[in-house]
Amino acid sequence: MKEIVIFGPTINDRSVSMRIYADLIYQSLSKSKGYNFRVETVNDIKTPIIKNWLFKDIYYPIKAGLIKSDVYHITDQSYGLLTSFLPKNKTVVTCHDLIPLQYQPQSSFLGRKRYLLNINSMLRANEIITVSRSTKVAIEKIFGYKGNISVVHNGVSTVFQELEPDSKNFMRSKLNLDKNQKYLLHIGGSYPVKNVTQILQALPHLINFKLIKVGYFTNSERNFIDQKKLSDRIINIPYLPIDDLVGLYNLADIFVFPSHLEGFGMPVIEAMACGCPVVCSNSSSLPEIGGDAALYTDPKSVESFIKSIDMIDKNQELKKSMIKKGLIQSKKFSWDKTARDLIDVYQRIAKS
Repeated sequence: MKEIVIFGPTINDRSVSMRIYADLIYQSLSKSKGYNFRVETVNDIKTPIIKNWLFKDIYYPIKAGLIKSDVYHITDQSYGLLTSFLPKNKTVVTCHDLIPLQYQPQSSFLGRKRYLLNINSMLRANEIITVSRSTKVAIEKIFGYKGNISVVHNGVSTVFQELEPDSKNFMRSKLNLDKNQKYLLHIGGSYPVKNVTQILQALPHLINFKLIKVGYFTNSERNFIDQKKLSDRIINIPYLPIDDLVGLYNLADIFVFPSHLEGFGMPVIEAMACGCPVVCSNSSSLPEIGGDAALYTDPKSVESFIKSIDMIDKNQELKKSMIKKGLIQSKKFSWDKTARDLIDVYQRIAKS
């Protein structure tokens, strides 16, 4: 029986999406016979940033080097330094994106240097997995990389689905949403790359809609909301459990995602799986993931963003068509398929 060790993020890593990725691939892989899968991590405690770096960039790699396995899978490129202590011919790394290097406002100078150190270490692995062709192309272009890269798309959990009318009514009541009000929905943080400012700039021109934002606003975004007197048109929910999130996707009229860059864009597929039409930017991985089911806009053009929302709002046939195409598109992504593709990579590495 082949043993596969999956290295997840440290216990107190703030990147929730990376922890979810490691958990979901482990759950899906565990269904496969003939392999023994286990997840490794370290408890970095809650420490100042310098000590956190010591846990992540020194202690974790040393600990990883003491583990014996047939294949080692590092699930996040920002842990690329683990390759320094692992047999490189047996190691694969998932690279989700290169956003800190491609979009400078996203991180500090020191943060980019640290990130680059991990990426350069990642490039020594036997093989790299990217979650989109867009990220694969970025690695090849930025680093001139000629090694093995396999594109293995993320899946979408089966909990994201269209709800029956009774369930929608229940969720509407639970979330205290007005059935006569139209809602735009955005899910995610307010990192600069997410381009939330574009949504806020468009909102005064979209008088039929209120905005539901799951995640935080930055101080500058809150100042803009106050200056434009938009607070009564915005519902801000810092966090929602997954069942309520599914309800929101089902109840929203349009999901908006105007990011400058995305490594994959999971919320786009989740929204489509719940029957919510999507307006997103035309950059990086998003056209690859959304296919012909979304309307695409220029992330630098508020006018383009407004126009696309108006098109859906005023054309019910277009909206129905987008919902139908979105449901079809979302079915192309499943964690079981992700697991099968990962096993193909593991088998190739085990034989090398």
